[in-house]
Amino acid sequence: MRHPLRAFLTLPRRDHPLRAPGEILLRGEAGRQRLKRGVWYLEIQMRLFSIPAMIAAAALLVPVGFAQEAKDETKGGHKEEQKEKEAEEWHRHHIGILMAGSHNTERNGFTPGVDYEFKFVWKFGVMATYEHVGGGFREDLFAFTAAVHPWKGLKIQAGPGFEREVADHEVAPHEGEAGESGGRRALLRLGAGYDWEVGKYMTIGPDFAFDFLHGEKVFVYGLTIGFGFGPRK
Repeated sequence: MRHPLRAFLTLPRRDHPLRAPGEILLRGEAGRQRLKRGVWYLEIQMRLFSIPAMIAAAALLVPVGFAQEAKDETKGGHKEEQKEKEAEEWHRHHIGILMAGSHNTERNGFTPGVDYEFKFVWKFGVMATYEHVGGGFREDLFAFTAAVHPWKGLKIQAGPGFEREVADHEVAPHEGEAGESGGRRALLRLGAGYDWEVGKYMTIGPDFAFDFLHGEKVFVYGLTIGFGFGPRK
């Protein structure tokens, strides 16, 4: 018995010149039977080959899925380790030395200063600042601010303070002795800066602040060199 597909695709004999090679013979009832057998055979073969193909595809895709899942878990683990490492690398205490200038619409003054920060946690601490404002100001400034570190070396601070005019030695009109004249004004300080780490203990970076006093606004800008100490938490 001939193969059904072979019978379906029977080539013409050479004694039929008008028939092209590979022409399918579908004349009469026998041709229709050959067509049915050929279609049936192709359908069976496709079904037989589809099952192994699906199994092979599944075998290839499953390891790829597991590999991708493992890769995602590894990335997540690295991120968590990086966060833990960053959280560990900070000092409880930090002292900064400020070299800055102060400016308002009428006066300018060289402003050296020092600040101390105590951190409760990695991203939050409190600061105490002292600055001597020279030039046309001649004032001592004290500020007590809360400090937030939202990202890497970025710091944002806000809090109250006061400034005290530097005492001038003058002759008291009634006592004939040296006296002092000065006054205090409350202020609100809003500031920001960035600390780049230089080694394990030293930092350096810019600092900016706005001091709001009664009837006056002062802009402070400069560079801070800091030192961290105390156990890293």
